[in-house]
Amino acid sequence: MTGLGLGLGRGPDAIDPEAVGGEAAERAAALAGARQVPSRRCPVVLDAFVAASFLGFIGAMLSADAVQRGRSLFADREGEEIAAAELRLADDGTVSDGLATAPFDGEGCARRRVPLVEGGRLLTFLFDSRTARHAGRATTASAERSSYRSPPAVGTSNLVVQPGDASLEELVQRAGDGLYVTDVAGLHSGVNPISGTFSVGASGRLIEGGELAAPVREITIASDLVTMLRSVDAVGSATRWVPFSGSVKTAPLLLGEMTVSGS
Repeated sequence: MTGLGLGLGRGPDAIDPEAVGGEAAERAAALAGARQVPSRRCPVVLDAFVAASFLGFIGAMLSADAVQRGRSLFADREGEEIAAAELRLADDGTVSDGLATAPFDGEGCARRRVPLVEGGRLLTFLFDSRTARHAGRATTASAERSSYRSPPAVGTSNLVVQPGDASLEELVQRAGDGLYVTDVAGLHSGVNPISGTFSVGASGRLIEGGELAAPVREITIASDLVTMLRSVDAVGSATRWVPFSGSVKTAPLLLGEMTVSGS
């Protein structure tokens, strides 16, 4: 049984090795004796690791390059409602504790905060100079490059979810009888970027009567990304950074319902 712990920051003083090791041990121990469960549709709580994985994938599809190449399900949805009002998402290359924060993007344009989803509506895509010129728009200073050896390309810097006011315990209580997902597998191969449909392996804990119960593994969660975004009932209050497609700062998410396939 394995578990993942992360300590991230802009300097060594921001990382507590003992806390990282303790988190890894706790997550591994929580899955001891995990089993499959019968298939169902139920509320789902995504922990911050899992939420960041999905949001990082969504951020990549908000790239104007993906849109202009016809490889994004959001291509014709600018200005439309794509998410629940509870979810507010921005790409912010200036946030003080951001792992990808920098004065300028990969083309030398000054970084800034770019609201992406507010009130459930998709406000804009992310542009570098090339894609902005193609669309007749202004760049959003979203040119990323992994090193001086590679040319700039559109990407996210720090994807930031506005936190809510519910603790993880309160999200679990609100779920009632459902599933708490702590890990997913096969996300990159399990998501169709054009239709948004996904089916990925998952593990975590059952939620019974508003409390965490038996550990589960070898199950599959399935939906499509827009349905998932629209089903966000609440955003947790405790945010953390996760290194995914740049970096993502998010809290756990409570989803109203999702298909869970097991035994």
